[in-house]
Amino acid sequence: MKENAPPRPTILRDGEVHLTPLVHQVNAAARRLGVSRCKFYALVKSGTLHTFRIGGRVVVAETELQRVVAEAMRAAA
Repeated sequence: MKENAPPRPTILRDGEVHLTPLVHQVNAAARRLGVSRCKFYALVKSGTLHTFRIGGRVVVAETELQRVVAEAMRAAA
């Protein structure tokens, strides 16, 4: 899939449709926020962004990315 292509829906067996993954690995999460990996890890180190591990990989929840963006928007207002 192209990097700028819109996400294709994922249809689960129960018929539920998901447009984005529930979690993102570091590179994808940084791209989604529009920041570098370095800035991403700075956000984690400062406690602004919370990550966790699944299968040995560092991931961040989609809802966590949305929370960080919402807080940044409120702070900028």
